[in-house]
Amino acid sequence: MQTIYFLLSDEAAMARKENRKPSFVVHVECHSDMKIDERFIELDADDLNHGVALAKHWVENLGKTSAAVRQTFKNGRLKSPSLIV
Repeated sequence: MQTIYFLLSDEAAMARKENRKPSFVVHVECHSDMKIDERFIELDADDLNHGVALAKHWVENLGKTSAAVRQTFKNGRLKSPSLIV
């Protein structure tokens, strides 16, 4: 798991750009303990619909706290969330 700060960092953007090149990512908050910063995972999505489906599944069926879908720029950086579940 990672912090949201890391997932939004230049280091994460570079890894995204060089290794994975996703069109969208989904940041899933795995638990609600705010004392623990490392509570997020990042999933790759092919498009917005895929990202929304992943986000809803992880929250509604797997019981995760929340999920945000973000579009990826070509440089690996992320836009603001398109959807938060």
